[in-house]
Amino acid sequence: MGSLSNSFMFFSFIGTRAGKCMFWIFLMIYLSPTMLLADAGNMSLLSLGKKYDLFSVSFPNETDGWVCGRMGIIGRTADGGDSWEQQKSGTDHTLASIYFLNSKLGWAVGDFGTILRTTDGGITWKKQKSPVQHWLFDVHFSDPDTGWISAERTTILHTTDGGKNWRIQLQAQEEEVALQSISFVSDKIGWAVGEYGYIYHTKDGGETWVPQAGHFDIDEGGDLVGDVFLFSVAAVDEQTVYAVGIEGHALKSKNGGQSWSLIGTDLPKKHLLSVFAGKADIVIIGGEEGLFISRDEGLTFQDANVTPPKCNPSKQRVLEYSWIGDITGVGENAYVAVGKDTGIYIFQGNAKDSWQKVESE
Repeated sequence: MGSLSNSFMFFSFIGTRAGKCMFWIFLMIYLSPTMLLADAGNMSLLSLGKKYDLFSVSFPNETDGWVCGRMGIIGRTADGGDSWEQQKSGTDHTLASIYFLNSKLGWAVGDFGTILRTTDGGITWKKQKSPVQHWLFDVHFSDPDTGWISAERTTILHTTDGGKNWRIQLQAQEEEVALQSISFVSDKIGWAVGEYGYIYHTKDGGETWVPQAGHFDIDEGGDLVGDVFLFSVAAVDEQTVYAVGIEGHALKSKNGGQSWSLIGTDLPKKHLLSVFAGKADIVIIGGEEGLFISRDEGLTFQDANVTPPKCNPSKQRVLEYSWIGDITGVGENAYVAVGKDTGIYIFQGNAKDSWQKVESE
């Protein structure tokens, strides 16, 4: 009886706007036909014959970078992104997030409580034990010992010994939402965002997480209703924070999350999956229809120029990709974005330059 009830609730949920959104994400991440075994290893990442999806990118310096994605794929570059080599992750579980503190020390997290750690730049990856077995979405470390992972079921994991021991720091049973993204500006101050517009904030390294926004309920028709889903958060400092989500929804706080304002009214009403906020007033958003750049702290956004370009069927927008899953800064004036079908895009130079798609070696 419980199983039947849960199935009914699931299909009722899929009928809502929120349900359609999560169903779309499920299809995008877990049911794509473009899959590849994770342990090919020692081969060019972009010349493996099949295309697959990348969900996260991390550059601890100007030359060394890593990406991760479906079926345990991990790729590494040592030349700023011009060429990429696949590494052996030791898992075929989807990896949703990767984070490196330096050229040697990094972590990757994903499905079924998967946590991986490397101390040699990804030559070897070792599994760490997770206290939960559900989806882990994002990982961040402030130093070699102190780290956090955001997950489904309103869960945040924390370690103070580099991941030898992970403990549950937050598990808010009353909300039970997927926390898709986490961002810290120090070892004390950070934010996590997720389903139904939930935003959590900490000022003490996560010992207490305070909800700043978010709501869901069941209406008279039995449908789940609530605030807009959020997929990504980027904290610039203790006061300035950006978050993005479904249907072109972009938010900014100038007071540490006490209040949030809508930005990017010129963005397309499509799902926005990632946000990066860097220096010089630059904000970069990635999503279903590609990349969008603001050079005025989010007041206005323009489509990114991508080389080589490709027109979509409507001939109204230029794009070379279906969606962008993550963006990061590289040094002072460069950026890397990753997404569908082994999509890796690099921006270097001034505002007139284009994003260049990295082609097969």
